[in-house]
Amino acid sequence: MSQEARNHSAFLRDPDLPFLESRDSRIAGSPFGVHTHETFAISVVTGGATMLDCRGGQWLIPAGCVVFLPPGEPHACNPRPGGEFVYRMFYVERAWFEARCANVPRMGGLDLEHPALLEDPAMIRTFLDFATSQDRRAQAAEKLALWERAMDALLGCAPSHVLTGGQARAERRAARMAADVIAERPADQLSMAELAQACGVSPTHLPRIFRQTLGLTPLAYQNQLRVELAKRLLATGTPIAQTAAQAGFADQSHLNRVFRRYAGATPRQYLLGSRPG
Repeated sequence: MSQEARNHSAFLRDPDLPFLESRDSRIAGSPFGVHTHETFAISVVTGGATMLDCRGGQWLIPAGCVVFLPPGEPHACNPRPGGEFVYRMFYVERAWFEARCANVPRMGGLDLEHPALLEDPAMIRTFLDFATSQDRRAQAAEKLALWERAMDALLGCAPSHVLTGGQARAERRAARMAADVIAERPADQLSMAELAQACGVSPTHLPRIFRQTLGLTPLAYQNQLRVELAKRLLATGTPIAQTAAQAGFADQSHLNRVFRRYAGATPRQYLLGSRPG
């Protein structure tokens, strides 16, 4: 069986939990390049193992581990050659996550600014209990209660490893300013000169510090945000060809190529793999 045939992803956008998107995946090969998420991301590895590339290092993440990623954190997760990994991913809107943090003490020391690895079986069980409630389409109140329990367990859990590192603060600030411009106008054609002027550095200096900060080039970052925009448009029923135009892609074929690279599935597979809440 080919690696592509072994890949499977089901996306769940639950109307009872509008701040959350879930993904149930089995991945073989190396479908993911370096990318970021605009949300907080929590990945529960349930089978196989993945190699996490992040902060200039590489970590082997086996089943029974959780990867916590703050918004905007460059990373890539792919199985080792010939292997596969199975995981449940939870994308949590920043506003909801931060509001929960304001009401629940982070007793375990989880730092919202740094990616972390966690290996607490009891905490992992809470996320899998929530996933089961989604799969069996439990009532809204039950799902919310189980999700809040999982979040509280995460915030109370001590990371087994915190990933740190980075470059000078001024360079990070300039790169983030350029990223903000791209985030405000992901579908627009933005020149390097325009981005450099917005963050106060030279057009030749910006690509280097941008890549050091976000792990990818300004164009790759923009393509990633275009994919996120395309996902939102597809979720509201926008036809694929129209989605391509509105998200800033040259055509539907361009959308397919880029979407597959960053989402691990084509736009059509994203729609077919989506389960109603």
